[in-house]
Amino acid sequence: MQLKALMKQHLAISDTVQRLIMNFSLQFLSTIIMAFIEITFNLYYYLVQVQEDVRNDQTKQVFDELFVTTVIYETVKIVLVVWACQSGKNQILEINTNVRDVYNSTSYKDVKYELQLFSLQLMHRDNIFSTKVLIVDATLLTMGSILGKMTLVYIEMLVLQMDMLYVNCVCVIKACFKQIDDGLVNLRELMINSEPYTLREINDEERNTVILMELKTLKKQHMAISDTVQMLNMIFTLQLLFTITKTFIFITFNLYFCLLRVQKSDSLNNPEKDIYYNTLIANVIFYVTKIMLIVWACETSKNQAMEISTTVIDISNSNNDKEIEYELELFSLQLMHRKNIFSAKGFTVNAKFLTTFQGFKDKRKGNIWQLFRATNFESLMYPCFTFCRILGVFPYKIRASTIKPCKPYYILSIIVICTFCVCELKNLYDLNFTNNFMLKGIPIKLERNCFYILSGFTTVITFLLSRPRMRLLQTILMVSLSLSKESYRNLSKLVHAKDIFGFFYIIVQVPIFYSNLPYDALHEIFLIYIYLLVFQMDMLYMNCVCILKACFKQINDSLAYLRIFMINDEPYLLRTTYHKQRNPFLLMQLKAQIKQHLAVSDIVQMLTTIFSLQLLSTIILTFIEITFNLYFYLVRLQEGAMSLNNLAKHVYNEIFITTFTYNIVKILLIVWACETGKNQALMINTTVHDIYNGISDREIKYELQLFAMQLMHRKNIFSAKVLIVDATLLTTMMGSVVTYLLILLQFLSMSNICNGVSLIP
Repeated sequence: MQLKALMKQHLAISDTVQRLIMNFSLQFLSTIIMAFIEITFNLYYYLVQVQEDVRNDQTKQVFDELFVTTVIYETVKIVLVVWACQSGKNQILEINTNVRDVYNSTSYKDVKYELQLFSLQLMHRDNIFSTKVLIVDATLLTMGSILGKMTLVYIEMLVLQMDMLYVNCVCVIKACFKQIDDGLVNLRELMINSEPYTLREINDEERNTVILMELKTLKKQHMAISDTVQMLNMIFTLQLLFTITKTFIFITFNLYFCLLRVQKSDSLNNPEKDIYYNTLIANVIFYVTKIMLIVWACETSKNQAMEISTTVIDISNSNNDKEIEYELELFSLQLMHRKNIFSAKGFTVNAKFLTTFQGFKDKRKGNIWQLFRATNFESLMYPCFTFCRILGVFPYKIRASTIKPCKPYYILSIIVICTFCVCELKNLYDLNFTNNFMLKGIPIKLERNCFYILSGFTTVITFLLSRPRMRLLQTILMVSLSLSKESYRNLSKLVHAKDIFGFFYIIVQVPIFYSNLPYDALHEIFLIYIYLLVFQMDMLYMNCVCILKACFKQINDSLAYLRIFMINDEPYLLRTTYHKQRNPFLLMQLKAQIKQHLAVSDIVQMLTTIFSLQLLSTIILTFIEITFNLYFYLVRLQEGAMSLNNLAKHVYNEIFITTFTYNIVKILLIVWACETGKNQALMINTTVHDIYNGISDREIKYELQLFAMQLMHRKNIFSAKVLIVDATLLTTMMGSVVTYLLILLQFLSMSNICNGVSLIP
């Protein structure tokens, strides 16, 4: 009886708890939110006041007392409420423990039955105190709940305010630069106007004295502002770097998660989907707007500082006074040494920051690598070398125009090649001797065997030829020192674009392709590595060919210039030079070009020797991939299209098109580079014959004959063992693809006719 009475009493109290929650839920939720807002903003206002520190002692004391009492009141109030709810919940939990203890210590069936009913009642009555979405217990005060949310809001507000403080400082500095520029413009008007309104009764000497004083004042002011810019960069550099990094990571990952949801056909219902996408758009707009404000402030301020240089030059051109001219020269030197750019460690914050990759800084040299703006061999090959180093196939380091082996990178390369060989052998074993390989059928196994064997061959050859490849790159580096910066800049537009785009295309496309096939994650990583390594080696070869083509072009341009020099009896640069003095100079230049051509020709032979096997493997693999991809596609059209639904058919078509396009574009790029390189080398023959026909000096003619003999013995064609890589290779390859495709289809037809069983997957 006593047990039943306690059960009824517990049920009544539980009902009371539910009614209490229903009646006080909204009110208590409002209290928690108000306490959160009051504590957050009071802390924020307090930190702002501490930072500004513009109050007198009495005001400061009053504000501190008000802050302390408000925060203590809100904190104590919320702590008391949480304590009451937490202790009430704990007291209820003790009933569960006591019921179990009584159940374990009694042997009466009726009592045990009632205790079981009591336990069920306790299970269905949680008796927790909550306010809508918030459970009021000790966790409410921890970082995982209200305190955590309050901290996150505080951090976001603090970061925003510090970023806006930086923008405000930059805008103030921009206004100071504008004031200096306006002052210089006024001085220029005073110099031009012989009788200015403000100095109508002052003679020229007095006017120049006033201008000189104003100029010195503006120069000192510019020096002070430039020092402020340096101070601003030093103080805010880490904070600005954090903001840039955080913005980049936030935008990148949010767009990535959004694309994943779109790709996986978002499973959220309409209200949740609207909330998610609205929140995403709002956050992305906030971060993009903030970074654009920072960049705009820095860019406009930098431009305002640069306008001062133009104004100083204009004043110097319109001035005749020596003292003023001397001060202007000092001002110009000061402007040259004070760049007044706004930066965050390796990042220069300007308009280019939003469109180009900035800040790949070589600390040893002080050089900054910029996308599409190469100035030497190292900056041109930077993306290719970086990706090769990531893959473990670039065990070198470059110092002072010297490529040397690096022991840690060699160890990494050995580990990578050993791991690769193990995975390669395992895949070949699974493919040919076990049933673990998911895809069935003779053609697919034949295609996979060719792929694994040829790509494995390329990888092993790449590792074995590391030393010869290092010597080749060192030789190309030394020969390419004669190329102009303009040549490197033109080359970088193609080289950087194809290297970076191709690398990330494989990173994205291969996982999408193999996600539709029954491969595990380790196998997908192995396949991505194979595709990346083969691609990077092909692009390294193509980059070397493009550099050699630029060297041939430079030789041809120099010879064309010498031809003009020889035909003109009195050239502009040597108008007062005698005819006998000119010919030794031309002879010396011609011999230099012959030596340069010989050096470049030797590199062509070295390049062909080192990359011959790898290039042959690439050509054969490309031919096989194109042939089998077309074959599988035609088979699908013939007998498998009806078995696929629309989505599967769409996915298969996309995979076929992207794979086919990738192989075609890659082989086209390689052939184009080799063909244009060969044609550029052949143009030198024509130029030499033109010079020979237009010159009468015997010594020069003799050297030209030697040059012509050298050109005859140096074909400078790019080949892969028996295959010459030029335009004819494409026609031969396309004809072979059609031939072998017809053979495969004929075998398919014969197999179906004879056996009645398709061997096609």
